Amino acid sequence: DDPAALVQRYALLLTANSLSPQTQTTIVQALHDISGNRPNTKAGVVNTQAQDRIKACIFLIMATPEYMVQQ
Repeated sequence: DDPAALVQRYALLLTANSLSPQTQTTIVQALHDISGNRPNTKAGVVNTQAQDRIKACIFLIMATPEYMVQQ
């Protein structure tokens, strides 16, 4: 329920906490826009807001230059 904490946790795990504050803010804002549950008709299950936020968080962090470049 806390997108900022989610971004901080995965930024630590995936980038050794090297995400810029601007990037973190952008990702948090994107995660705030994800709302509600949605049915997944192929699997016959419901994807929850939390699941969608986690997937989006990981994807967005992995798309950053800080993740791509080893320091």
